[in-house]
Amino acid sequence: MYGTVNDGNTYFDSRLHGWDWKNASNADKTAALVEASELIDQFDYAEQKYTIVALGDKADYTQAAWETAVQAANVSQPHEFPRGDVNTVPTDIEEATYLIANALLSGRDPEQDLENQTLRTARMGQLSSARDVAGNTNEHIAHLIPSVKAWHKIRPFLRRRDGFCYNRVR
Repeated sequence: MYGTVNDGNTYFDSRLHGWDWKNASNADKTAALVEASELIDQFDYAEQKYTIVALGDKADYTQAAWETAVQAANVSQPHEFPRGDVNTVPTDIEEATYLIANALLSGRDPEQDLENQTLRTARMGQLSSARDVAGNTNEHIAHLIPSVKAWHKIRPFLRRRDGFCYNRVR
């Protein structure tokens, strides 16, 4: 997991809106950090994992030896960070982990947030109507990140897509 309970305590000691973190048990904090790390690891990030970069030049290996080395590197570094030639987790990723963990401890459920964003209900007296407003989601919620501040810390590390999209209009 990214970060530690002690470092999370230090992070929230100097910030507002950390009530849920500060009042959670260490076991709950650890569980929230694990889940937050899993949410962060779901993305396609720029650069290779540090352990793969550390293998050196692929040309120095046979194809079978390279595949074996990459598998071993992935086992030795199960998380997506560190990446590139730097053997540390970026501060922004660690802080994003704390922000997500705090949101989870406050009761936020990323999947429920997504469902709530795409369904609108209107009530008038005893009548109610619901309509699907798919496509009208906030970016962080669409990516199952329960904290917009955390999303802004994660986004710069994502692999850039240099292409174009199109929508078919009838």
